[in-house]
Amino acid sequence: MKNLQTLFGVTKQELIAVFFIATGLIAGVCIKTLFRNESEYSSHNEIADEIYRQLDSVATVQQETYTGVDEQGNALDTALYNKTAEGKIEAEKNKVPKTVNINTATKAELMNLPGIGEKTAEKIISHRKQYPFKQISDIMNIKGIGEKKFEKLKQYITLRNNQ
Repeated sequence: MKNLQTLFGVTKQELIAVFFIATGLIAGVCIKTLFRNESEYSSHNEIADEIYRQLDSVATVQQETYTGVDEQGNALDTALYNKTAEGKIEAEKNKVPKTVNINTATKAELMNLPGIGEKTAEKIISHRKQYPFKQISDIMNIKGIGEKKFEKLKQYITLRNNQ
């Protein structure tokens, strides 16, 4: 069963559900073949076609929202996973910020910088309205940005427009 889970990338519960659905479909085909009535045959085909369309739409949605399984075969919930220590590390690895002009960057652009959240981005924007940054180290005037955070940030911030 683990091999099937790994092969198809599904949880144990999903594999069991697929097994029951497949068994039901096979049983239905056998019964339909054994007790074939030509007048009912066309309506059964229409019903079967509708069932297949519904299953295809479910499969399409699952493909679009699939996040994977962990080593135990349990489905990963992206929102919960990103809150775990492992998920945060993975998110940081995948988060590659571009260089932004701290005098003109939007809140969203600032929030893509390492260690900058919503509140800090708002503080940067508020500060620069009154005191535009003259050098990138001026960002340390923002409460919450010290030398350590600045060291992580400095490669991603600039005062030039064409970066």
